[in-house]
Amino acid sequence: ECWGLVVLAGCDARCRFNLFSVVNTGSTNDTVAWDSSSMKTIPDSGKFPRQYYIIGDEAFVYTDQLLVPYSGRGLGVWKDSFNCHLSRMRQCIERSFALLVQRWGTF
Repeated sequence: ECWGLVVLAGCDARCRFNLFSVVNTGSTNDTVAWDSSSMKTIPDSGKFPRQYYIIGDEAFVYTDQLLVPYSGRGLGVWKDSFNCHLSRMRQCIERSFALLVQRWGTF
């Protein structure tokens, strides 16, 4: 029998985890998992510095401190460039999970 969990996490540029939430089962939509996570309240709590941002994928909804890529095709140079840079920033969390798996053999 296999089952999964939705893991929401954040890390810094040095691949160190600093946000982590495991609240929902694997069949839960990412948006629902975000809405039920305490991580959602962090940017609005006043404890999250205004000069920092949370980077999400297409499943999340844009806010002042949650950046998500533009959707669609034929976006134009600026939006396409934004999506490219955002994707590069999202790779940091992917590396963090790869390091976690490499070190502990989890997931």
